[in-house]
Amino acid sequence: MSPNGSADSSELARLHAYGVLNARVGVRGESEKVDWSASLWTNNALDDTYFTSLSRGSYGEYNGQRGLPRAYGITLRVDF
Repeated sequence: MSPNGSADSSELARLHAYGVLNARVGVRGESEKVDWSASLWTNNALDDTYFTSLSRGSYGEYNGQRGLPRAYGITLRVDF
């Protein structure tokens, strides 16, 4: 993939390298009748701002699609 988000190779459309830290930790248990799991997770843990795409509009402006902000949650699962 090209480091440019636009076909015109403009410096304004250059996508810079980025990394996003995601993490998950969980536990799991089982018995004769029920299997269960619980996990804590976070996406974009450092709340970095980054663009996933950049493009040039019809009037010469540049538009960008920002990456997702930090998110976190708990996932609980029970299988009968």
